[in-house]
Amino acid sequence: HSKGSSSRCTFLWSNVTAEGNESSYGGGLWLNSCQGSIRDSRISGNHARSGGGGLSVGSGSALTIEGSSLLGNSSEEGGGALVGEEGSLSTEGVDWGAGEEDNTPEDVRVEGQGSEVDVGLEAQCFGLCP
Repeated sequence: HSKGSSSRCTFLWSNVTAEGNESSYGGGLWLNSCQGSIRDSRISGNHARSGGGGLSVGSGSALTIEGSSLLGNSSEEGGGALVGEEGSLSTEGVDWGAGEEDNTPEDVRVEGQGSEVDVGLEAQCFGLCP
């Protein structure tokens, strides 16, 4: 049994832009019990009041991001991405931004036990990071 295998939904974003959105969690995208992939897309300038300005990977969710950018997203916790309990986030070739395009307060925040995160050395990670 792998994380995300009991998901209620699956999706693929390819060449999608999520920009200038606001929410409590996951300003650009919020996943809950969902499995998905994002390819060649841009998640930028989003804000979440609680966590995951760019995106929030909730309980039982698994997300893979390839060749995309998460830039200039903001939140109280996990400006780029927030990974919750039993959530999974894997990235390859992701531009996390720098300077004015950086995510604030950090690129990735990992909360809760049982989370799996593989975001590479380019991402600023806070919390239960590997």
